Amino acid sequence: MWQHVSSRGTCTNVPPTTTPRSILYTVPITDMALSGEQIRHYYMDVTTGQTVSCSTNGPNGDADLYMRFGDQAVPDSAFVGNACSSDSDTSMESCSTAAASAPTRVYAAVHAWSTFSGLTFQCTVSAVMYTVPINNMALSGGQIRHYYIEVTTGQTVSCSTNGPNGDADLYMRFGDQAIPDSAFVGNACSSDSDTSMESCSTAAAWAPTRVYAAVHAWSTFSGLTFQCTVSAVMYTVPINNMALSGEQIRHYYMDVTTGQTVSCSTNGPNGDADLYMRFGDQAVPDSAFVGNACSSDLGTSMESCSTAAASAPTRVYAAVHAWSTFSGLTFQCTVSAPTGSPTSARPYVQTHDKQAYDTQAHNSQAHDTQAYLMS
Repeated sequence: MWQHVSSRGTCTNVPPTTTPRSILYTVPITDMALSGEQIRHYYMDVTTGQTVSCSTNGPNGDADLYMRFGDQAVPDSAFVGNACSSDSDTSMESCSTAAASAPTRVYAAVHAWSTFSGLTFQCTVSAVMYTVPINNMALSGGQIRHYYIEVTTGQTVSCSTNGPNGDADLYMRFGDQAIPDSAFVGNACSSDSDTSMESCSTAAAWAPTRVYAAVHAWSTFSGLTFQCTVSAVMYTVPINNMALSGEQIRHYYMDVTTGQTVSCSTNGPNGDADLYMRFGDQAVPDSAFVGNACSSDLGTSMESCSTAAASAPTRVYAAVHAWSTFSGLTFQCTVSAPTGSPTSARPYVQTHDKQAYDTQAHNSQAHDTQAYLMS
């Protein structure tokens, strides 16, 4: 008698088969038993940038574990097409893939080198970073997709799903992957109507942290758009020791009145930080974007950028973009005195709206114009 998990996570008794079955990422398959040379195939659908880690834990026999992108794994550690292989002389195996280069299906194969029983098989799928909308998401009932955004103290995160069919639910949590259960008190928010139109917002972060969002398919859906926005908070001191990985971006803003100009600069010892500014909306990290008020991308982390005088009271946005990884950078802005005021210019910098690029949209670290989320 064998146990198998369906796409909804319920267990059914089926014979050993080479037909792959979808599994839930976080639901273990328990009490698996196979005779020598039998094999059981599973798969998980993932998006760009996600990794999959699977394991077997059994008290007897010899179960081996193999994984592969795009097709059934071959139970042979010498097969170069596998993403990973684990074939010790026990039933305690673990296997992890590299990050997916595109949306794909990851297959896992549990192979009985010798007869085993009482084995537990489980897989986990990593979360992915993003800041651009994710369109045309499709999940089968019971499946879940995890994402995260890094924020700083005082920032809030608001996420939403917009889909024409099925039932997608939305959960958010500080510091760890969200649990798809509205009764779980550790979640920051939950939204689980009977449709795929959900919205969820966190309270302000009390410290720099990672905010996780989980989109869970209560029932199968397709054509869904998932999007989050991150708020910004103001403060008036330079930002020191900034560090970003390649293609990450941080957004800032300053409120100004008519006639004021804003000048910003970066000063860093390594890497390549670029600087962009814009009136009225978040700056786009592309010097060819004509909507920016100024751009500075010299190939170092020493950049400076100044706006013209504001024609009316408005918000000036600045974006620090990591063309390549940098650390130890200082970012500072000064705002000129309003027209006619006798006071001198003063430092005036707004806190960062830190956003890490979605690996789904930026796996290749492309340096091009994107549709950025607006806080």
